[in-house]
Amino acid sequence: MMNSISNNYTEADSVVNKYINHGLLLVKNNYLTIIILDYIKKSHQNDPYRTLVEVIVAVIGLYYIIRNSKKNSNSKTLRVIDNLSPKEFDTLLQEWEPKPLVDALPTDSNGKYQEKLVELFQWKLKKQPIVTKFNDDKISIITNEDPSSEKKDLFNLSHYNFLKLFNNNKYKHRLNDLTRKIIKNCGVGSCGPAGFYGNEDLHYNLEYDMAKFLGTERCVLYGQDFATISSVLATFNKRGDIIIADKLCNVAIQNALQLSRATVYYYDHNDMEDLERYLEMVFEDEKADGVLHRRYIVTEAIFQHNGQICNLDKIVELKNKYKFRLFIDETLSIGALGNTGRGITEFYGYKDRSQVDITVGSLGNSFSVGGGFVAGDAIMSFFQRIGSNAYCFSASLPPYCCGVASDIIKILDSDNSSIIQLNKNTQLFNELLTKKLKTVKSHFIVTSNEKSPMIVLKMSDKFRTKLFNSSVLTIYEDMHQQQTKQNKVVIVQEPFLLEEKFIQEEIVDKLIDEKIMIGLQPYSLQHESLPLLPGFVVSVDANMSTDDIEYITDKLCLVIGEASKKKSI
Repeated sequence: MMNSISNNYTEADSVVNKYINHGLLLVKNNYLTIIILDYIKKSHQNDPYRTLVEVIVAVIGLYYIIRNSKKNSNSKTLRVIDNLSPKEFDTLLQEWEPKPLVDALPTDSNGKYQEKLVELFQWKLKKQPIVTKFNDDKISIITNEDPSSEKKDLFNLSHYNFLKLFNNNKYKHRLNDLTRKIIKNCGVGSCGPAGFYGNEDLHYNLEYDMAKFLGTERCVLYGQDFATISSVLATFNKRGDIIIADKLCNVAIQNALQLSRATVYYYDHNDMEDLERYLEMVFEDEKADGVLHRRYIVTEAIFQHNGQICNLDKIVELKNKYKFRLFIDETLSIGALGNTGRGITEFYGYKDRSQVDITVGSLGNSFSVGGGFVAGDAIMSFFQRIGSNAYCFSASLPPYCCGVASDIIKILDSDNSSIIQLNKNTQLFNELLTKKLKTVKSHFIVTSNEKSPMIVLKMSDKFRTKLFNSSVLTIYEDMHQQQTKQNKVVIVQEPFLLEEKFIQEEIVDKLIDEKIMIGLQPYSLQHESLPLLPGFVVSVDANMSTDDIEYITDKLCLVIGEASKKKSI
């Protein structure tokens, strides 16, 4: 009897083992299992610590899933809500108050500090100009502070449209008629991403025209210029790649560097020795480790923060020496630099763009429309169409923007008189401004390059210390400390905001009284991650006459001279 039972158990055990072995064999030979095991094996071989981290993350994730599922199943609140009548649910919904999107400003016992901070933020909204009328090159404005008082016929120097072809008597009717015709035929918007019925023949024509104009193999259009840089850098970089960027890059590039997941080094602004130090360091490190990563130099052609122009000759020499790719933001330089407006490469005398791997630019400045573009070789351009988020998921440019931009390229190809006039006006404006600033004992310094049509002026360090007891270092340290605080949304940098307010009241507002409209430099303290200082911008354009430049520089220096006499705020 016992032997019979024992034999039955043995047979059952062998059957179970047979099925278990068969199941394990099926799992082992499964394609998905092979991939997972191969990934774990290679991952552990290349980086054992990563395997440990991934196991810990998986265990923690599993724990939270199980905990939350039990918590929700035992939740009395959920059961109560499920049992509410529609009337009780509506009553509960009306009583609900959402959490604020922005942190409250810091306050003191009597609330005076909070009132002061609110005032620091509100003056910008009050001073915000609203254009009410365009009269050729002149504009009329009102402000939120005084909407009933209209300032008429002001020189508009607060833009980046350096060519102003829509105001050019020779071409304005042609461009306006073309815009109306395309809107009539194609409508206003594209109503979809490029790969989903968003692109029309006008989009592809512009990509071809822009690539030919810049001397690259291909060009890719984007619906929004600010988002172009962040999407492109993230497309071609991953964790472990190396980016060496200029310390004064604009906020769009700063956002792109954060999203790229690459290791980022910042070299001193336009300092080629410091750039070479970082390039050599990375080159030697990778040579010693025997591991190669994608490596980029990232810079601007004309820097938005100070109007300087990058040293392309030296950057190209270094990028070839240390085997880096070169990424240049030409948002401000296309249509502004070079004899035909082809940007930084033409400005330095290069025949084509073979030395620049990726060029990013905007159609919203000298091309008078909107959107962005990326120019480079065919492989890089093709990969964007399947891997760049902004291209794949954002709406394409409006068709009329593409048609107008293509026509402006044809105009620049056949007639570069606007570019030549812009270069002459820029030279004359800078010469007169430099000469007249010396006569008024100015405490404001021109930081921009003499060839840049975007002229930037900032307060001298000595004058800033005298009025606000601050410097670029103290401002940056305070901003950095606030940005690293948890749940901190509002960045309150009092000396920075007070300096901006001083420039607005003592220079911008007084120039408006003289029929001249200039603008503060655009900043967002919440998003800036690099050192910066307030300043103001005066934009030169191709339509200015010599008399206009004489008048503007006279009034500008007169107002700056009066502001420089201030001993306190």
